[in-house]
Amino acid sequence: MAESVVYNLKLPRNTEITPDAALTFLSSILSTKSPISLIIFLASKQINFKIVCHKSQSDFVESSLFSAYPTITVEKLNIRSLCSLRKI
Repeated sequence: MAESVVYNLKLPRNTEITPDAALTFLSSILSTKSPISLIIFLASKQINFKIVCHKSQSDFVESSLFSAYPTITVEKLNIRSLCSLRKI
């Protein structure tokens, strides 16, 4: 687990998310050989997105995110913060 990186993803509220942007990002990360997890969950009436990947893939994942979503805020989290998400 120490080799994993967790990203918390946030987009500004009024950002239009197009299917093309999602397709660009998902096609990009599917080209990697390492496992990458995309976690989508609802908490406090907000949709949350997290990505977990191997540390060696972190630069690639970040560049893919910014390429598809230029206004995204990407925050690196400790893997333990992912494990401590409260149960809904």
